[in-house]
Parts: sequence; C-alpha cells; structure tokens
Amino acid sequence: MEHSETADALIARMLFVNPRPAQADAPDYDIVATRAFNVSLLFSATRCTLMYVVLPILLPWLGIVGKIPVPVLMACDLLALSGIVFSLRRLWRLQSPRRWQYLPLACGSVFVMATFLISDVLTAAH
Repeated sequence: MEHSETADALIARMLFVNPRPAQADAPDYDIVATRAFNVSLLFSATRCTLMYVVLPILLPWLGIVGKIPVPVLMACDLLALSGIVFSLRRLWRLQSPRRWQYLPLACGSVFVMATFLISDVLTAAH
C-alpha cells in the first residue's frame, strides 16, 4: 500500500523529523531502525509482564507485601514511551520502508503506556 507524500510529510512534521532522502544502503538503516523499535517494544512488554504477571505472584510468594513505588512505575512508563517515540522518529527520519507498518503498533503502544502513566500519576496524587 503506497502512502502519499502528503501523509508522509504530515507524520514527519508530527514527529518533528526531517526525512533523509532514500539512499543505496537503506536496508542497513532499516535494520537499525527496526532494532530500535523492537527494543522499545520489548521494554514495554517486560514492564507489563513484570507488573501484572510476575510481581503479583512472586512478591507474595517471597513474603514481600507491598507495591512497587509509584515513581518507579512512572519512570518505567516514561522510558517506554520515550523509546517508542524515539524509534518511530528514527523510522521516519530514515524513511524505512516499514514505517507505515509500525505506525499503528506504535500508536497503540503509546496509548497503552500513556494510560498506565495517567493511572500511576492519579495513584500518586491520592
């Protein structure tokens, strides 16, 4: 599916990037951009797995009662959000052929992580 130059330019403006012109070694750039995006998604997935699967089972089993401090959760949320946005910006700046495939996944991930961050901020406020 081809995307118009107008849509491409709009997303680039929203991400505050200036796309590089396509180069002969674009596959190498694609690998770097994809790796950065995968790392940020892995961080988000690890955070969610720890927070909602491992720690609720492991902490009581070890006899540790209590919750992870909210500032730690907020820091994890912000790191995951930053990684996702950074990776998406890199994909767009390098004109990765897969950038449009990653965009919906990145938007969904940003929505989920922003929801977690808002929840953590509201928890800290009470």
